[in-house]
Amino acid sequence: MPCDDFYADWAQANFGLAEAGKLFAAGPVLSPDGKAPIGSLLLIEAKDEAEVREIMAGDPYDKVGLFETLTIMPWRKVFSHPDVGGPP
Repeated sequence: MPCDDFYADWAQANFGLAEAGKLFAAGPVLSPDGKAPIGSLLLIEAKDEAEVREIMAGDPYDKVGLFETLTIMPWRKVFSHPDVGGPP
């Protein structure tokens, strides 16, 4: 999928976010048939909404105006498999 390459480029450009434990996962939200990207999902570790907005300001989709909206919701990790990684 073309969006996979785009997110790979984004992740490479923002590798410091992952290394710093700020970016847990990112990728496209797909249509029910799995063929078309219809949004994006990023799991970001941040101290507050302002930090999330700062991180998202660097997202290339946002820079070119592809996001109509940005929804920020709190999330609490309860479990992750050690092989998957991410913040404890």
